Amino acid sequence: MKIETIDINHTAYLNLVKQYGGIFHQPEWLKLFDDEQMRIAGIFDNDYKIIGTFYFSLSKKLFFKHLKTTPFNPNCGLIFYNRTSNKSNALSFEKKIHHHIINYLNQQKAHLITLALPCEITDTQPYFWNNFKVVPFYTYMIDLKQDENQLLTSCSAQRRNDLKKANKEGIVALQTYDYNEVLNLVLKTFKRKSTAVNQTLLHKILFSFANEHNSFAYVAYQNGIPIAASFCIHDSQKAYYLLGGYDDKAGSSSGGALSLWNCISHAKQAGLQKFDFEGSMIKEVEKYMRGFGPELYPYYMINRAILPLELALKFIVRNRF
Repeated sequence: MKIETIDINHTAYLNLVKQYGGIFHQPEWLKLFDDEQMRIAGIFDNDYKIIGTFYFSLSKKLFFKHLKTTPFNPNCGLIFYNRTSNKSNALSFEKKIHHHIINYLNQQKAHLITLALPCEITDTQPYFWNNFKVVPFYTYMIDLKQDENQLLTSCSAQRRNDLKKANKEGIVALQTYDYNEVLNLVLKTFKRKSTAVNQTLLHKILFSFANEHNSFAYVAYQNGIPIAASFCIHDSQKAYYLLGGYDDKAGSSSGGALSLWNCISHAKQAGLQKFDFEGSMIKEVEKYMRGFGPELYPYYMINRAILPLELALKFIVRNRF
């Protein structure tokens, strides 16, 4: 087995992700991140047949090289297939893959590694054994196989009241392909929270990538004025809540809940299996998402830094280092 960097147009990679991958593995998506120094790694068996892949980005700050989860991606996209049906052999095979990933990451000579693994990856022992900090994070997902009444009754009383309030105030949520409205509301939210955002990437996602086959958005209007927006991308199985925003100067705070609820409803009607909120460890954001009645799913971050940087990071993000 070996792991090496491959081109996004590698034929074997395209065949692999066609069978096992999702929206975040598609070349049309990954090409958006050329400026993020993205690397795609192929996992090859002893016959040099590709059996898996993952990706990450590299950045440099001052003298430090940072290997990280690519922006706007939920994780490193690790997928692989395991031919063995024997449980013990399957576990051994997976550990072997993780050890090869560790060796490959070491070859990148990064001073700092912060990489998210998919929810499906639960065996993180090899990283622990190789001096990574393995930290649990969480995302929320809704099972869309429930009927819409079940989805609604699963919501908190506050979230249901938000939807009723929006109706009483004459707020309507409409599907839109005018992503300028979405962009404006998203940027207002980032500005209000004093959070930096790569506007070039936002433009690429909304105006180069998004189309009627891979995404949808709902904007809430009050008196014809856009006050909140929710934007999702999707593959054949799952919708991902990627972007949201609202105008805090609007007279109502219920537009955001209405636009997001319409996205959930849209995903169900489209026949998708899951709605992924793309999680958050920010307490107030987590509480808001929890109000829609989703299930909690853990995933793991693998972090490692050279000692001087790790000591400094302990004062900034101690819960990760």
